[in-house]
Amino acid sequence: MTRSGIDQITKPEQLNAAIAEAFGTGNLDAFIALHTPDATVVPPPEGRAVHGLEAIRAATAPMFAMKPKMTSTVIKVVEGDALALTHARWTLSATAPDGRPLELQGRGTIVSLRQSDGTWRIAIDDPLTPA
Repeated sequence: MTRSGIDQITKPEQLNAAIAEAFGTGNLDAFIALHTPDATVVPPPEGRAVHGLEAIRAATAPMFAMKPKMTSTVIKVVEGDALALTHARWTLSATAPDGRPLELQGRGTIVSLRQSDGTWRIAIDDPLTPA
């Protein structure tokens, strides 16, 4: 995703499509750019929370290396003036380092923040939300 693509995220639910696009194109930099500098993410499959962009990059790089394909379907958005809560269902398929197919799915919750330019960025992303 280009910088101009990030500038087009004017609704919190657009973050889910941008995440799927970043995974689908293998663009880890675009994925990182979707987050606030002090964001927290719970990367699958381990599910340990990581904080800050460098930690998010390190925790998600192995998944990006598997060249996954991802879908994300938003099921609910609750939006306030500067905060939003987005719930979605997602699937991810890839080839594990040992050559076996990897299939993951789940429910995700994103807390996003409206930026001063009107765009949205991820503050908290928990793709392992319990059912």
